[in-house]
Amino acid sequence: MKKIFLTLVVAAALVVGLFLYTVCFTVQAGTSSAVYTLGAITAVRDEPGFYLKWPWPFQSVETVDTRVRMLEVPGKEQQTSDQYSVIASVSVGWRVRNSQKDVVNFLTKMKNEEEARKNIMNRVFGARQSLITETKLTDIVSTESSQREAYEKFEARLQEKVQRELDAAAADYGIEIALLKIKSIALPEEVTQKVTSRMVDERGRISQRLRSDGENEAEKIRNQAKLEREILLSQAEESARRIRGEGDAQAAEHYRLFKKNPELANFLRRLDALKEILKKRSTIVLPADRPLDGLLENPPQVPVRPLDKGEK
Repeated sequence: MKKIFLTLVVAAALVVGLFLYTVCFTVQAGTSSAVYTLGAITAVRDEPGFYLKWPWPFQSVETVDTRVRMLEVPGKEQQTSDQYSVIASVSVGWRVRNSQKDVVNFLTKMKNEEEARKNIMNRVFGARQSLITETKLTDIVSTESSQREAYEKFEARLQEKVQRELDAAAADYGIEIALLKIKSIALPEEVTQKVTSRMVDERGRISQRLRSDGENEAEKIRNQAKLEREILLSQAEESARRIRGEGDAQAAEHYRLFKKNPELANFLRRLDALKEILKKRSTIVLPADRPLDGLLENPPQVPVRPLDKGEK
């Protein structure tokens, strides 16, 4: 009896679970669910949660992933406006817009994700070719930091062009290009040699200009240094002449005084000579009967002024 009861409970649970499976569905984050009624889309649920529907064959549900997916578009040799061949591969991030209209357009026009990928790839091929034929090579490939803005502008124009084609009235697929970046740019061998030669010539011109500017600046510095040297020498000579003149004036005054008493002048000169000799550590040995350098042997005769009355 218990086995029969347990079997009935399990069977009832299975029936209830199967019934709920046929009348319920869930929407997860990053997805949208389209509800088909007798083969036509009648509703789109884009909010995560639990929903009810009529059981099959009255209603069915199809889920669309609305998260960003990446697509790699391989490169193809194409010519730029200045007649250089380049091979540019592109990375594309695309998604289905999370709205009822866009989900309906995607499911009715694209059928599945593989068809969407092929369609996007074809659009990228066409847009890339038309833009590259209008663009110079230096706006795509360059070592100059100033060309970064032109490179980013090229990517933005390519993304806008692909989006416009996908949003056209006859081909509104409900697809959004979330990002588009140039993955790599390659050059054929003959183009690489031309570009390398041109870059070498360009760098040669730049280096020549820099050398010329450096030589001009060096010449300016040398001329300025010569001018300052001449000014300093002229000032030094003028100062030397002035000092020599002052020295000559002072010497003339001393000579005038020395003429009054030549013996005193001679004594002072000999005394200065002794001072110069004895500046350094020196040892002088003299006989006891001879004064130092004869200064004490013949002392100068210095006139003595007679004392006035009252002086001692």
